[in-house]
Amino acid sequence: MRNFKEQRNSKRVKYKCIADFFIINGETKLTNVEIIDISETGARLHTSKKVCVKDKITFKFSIGNLNLTCNATIVWCETNLNGGFLSGCKFDLLATDKRLLKLIIEQFYNNNFIYVYKDKSTYIIENLTCKINLSTPDIDRLFQYASWLMGEISTSNKLNEVIFNNLLSRLEEYGNNHADNFKISIYEVSQFKQIIEFTISSLYSENSNIAAMRLEDLDLSSLENEHSTKLIDKFNKLPHDLQLSTINTISKLLLNNIK
Repeated sequence: MRNFKEQRNSKRVKYKCIADFFIINGETKLTNVEIIDISETGARLHTSKKVCVKDKITFKFSIGNLNLTCNATIVWCETNLNGGFLSGCKFDLLATDKRLLKLIIEQFYNNNFIYVYKDKSTYIIENLTCKINLSTPDIDRLFQYASWLMGEISTSNKLNEVIFNNLLSRLEEYGNNHADNFKISIYEVSQFKQIIEFTISSLYSENSNIAAMRLEDLDLSSLENEHSTKLIDKFNKLPHDLQLSTINTISKLLLNNIK
């Protein structure tokens, strides 16, 4: 049994894909081996057959345009409750641009790259996020007015509806955790601005002028530039189901990183 409290010196990010090839001890070939996550020093794997501690493995996989060929040693293995086996390996030799690998891992770690694993294919979508300084009372106000606004959102546009629902769920969770900030993705800016504008208008109509002016001062400029526009254009050309998967993946990541 492996030690789940094992301390690692390098950042580890979730990244799921199918290995192009996978060989154990130079002779046994496995197919449909899934990479589950990766760091600069090793990876976590899902295999249909059990591998043993100290087994030597060679495998190859890609992260976007970066191809990695790895010689590694299995350091732990256990049965996966959902079938097959989970194992961890430590890289002995890594044939790739290690500086580029470090940069890519950093980008995934900061949610600047998002991966979607669908039908045993891996898609990488570039993302931008913005951390907005907001007091807990202001987050609660946005949640309140976003809840009212949801009643006016058309259900005919599924993507738009999902984004609003994700923002609403995160506002509630951020408020419950007494956060002093809120994080949004470039792909949610339009809907978030609608929530902001509706909230400001409602606050002014209720003579809550100070609260309204605070929200008017929110700075979203980091998500409103030429690069952002290009990313949104690329996103809009993705298949609809991939757009939905990307949006939900981003929202889960931002929900899991409340600080």
